Amino acid sequence: MPQKMDPTRGNLVQARKSFSAARSGKDLLEQKRQVLMMELVRQIQAARRIQQELSRVFETAYRLAVTARRTHRRVNALEKVVIPFYEQTMAFIDSVLEEQEREARLRAVRKPAPAF
Repeated sequence: MPQKMDPTRGNLVQARKSFSAARSGKDLLEQKRQVLMMELVRQIQAARRIQQELSRVFETAYRLAVTARRTHRRVNALEKVVIPFYEQTMAFIDSVLEEQEREARLRAVRKPAPAF
């Protein structure tokens, strides 16, 4: 509803100036709003790209952690089970072969020469 003013030429001129300023201000604010919205959209897109990249990085880090854990278990299995087993097996086989060689030498020494 119009403001209560005296209907004079001075008030009309002032009202036209205010109207013009308000319209110009509205146009400027609409432009600013458009620029801000474009910047907002750009920032959201950048944030999505960063989020996707972070997701890839986290996924890669998780896979590396799983692989490192699996490798650690394999190293432990080799170190604690497989290598000691083969060390014991080789030591046992070495001792059996040495014993057999000693027995073969003793038999060769004790064995009398054939009489002709």
